Order: sequence, then structure tokens, then C-alpha cells
Amino acid sequence: MSHPVPQVRRRRRTALAAFAVALAVPSAAHAAQPLSLVDEREPLGPGIELAHEKYLAPTGWVDRQVLTVDLQNPAVTTDLLHADTVAQGSALSKQAKAKDAVAGVNGDFF
Repeated sequence: MSHPVPQVRRRRRTALAAFAVALAVPSAAHAAQPLSLVDEREPLGPGIELAHEKYLAPTGWVDRQVLTVDLQNPAVTTDLLHADTVAQGSALSKQAKAKDAVAGVNGDFF
């Protein structure tokens, strides 16, 4: 014969334990916030911004630079940068400087 009082106590303990675990686990919003060491933004020109971010993600350290360009801004133009001859290597910075570009994005060999 089963006594209802121990079952009620067991259910209460289980519910309290589940509640305590829920409080101990960080919320999804809190866990999504990375530990940021660098978060700098630099305007390069009208409609062009360079962001440098360095932070600790769940998978490890991330160090990235993100170029944001407003292609609808009339002051912004784009063009293809390339070396003088096929298969000739040249630094992207050298190619950008030769065309007076404010920024360049390597679209090859990621």
C-alpha cells in the first residue's frame, strides 16, 4: 500500500531540484554574450567602415576584421583589383594602393 504523503514530498523535491538547476544554468541571452577584448570601429570614407573585433567565443578566440560598405551610397564605387599579369603574385595592399582604393577584400584563397 502506497502512502500519498511520500509521493507528494518526492514530487516537491523533484520540482525544487529542477527549479534550482534552471536558476544555476545561465540564460541563453547571457551565454550568447562573448567576452570582448577589442571592439573598434573606424570609418574609412563615406559609407565604408572597418570593424576590428577580438573576443572569446564558445569555440575559442576569434580575431576578425569586418569591412562594411553601403553600396547605395553614391560616393562608393567598386572595382576589381588584380596583378599586372596572370599568375603574378602581388600583395592586396599594393594593388589597392596602386588604384587609390581605401579598402580591399581578398576574394581568393580563403
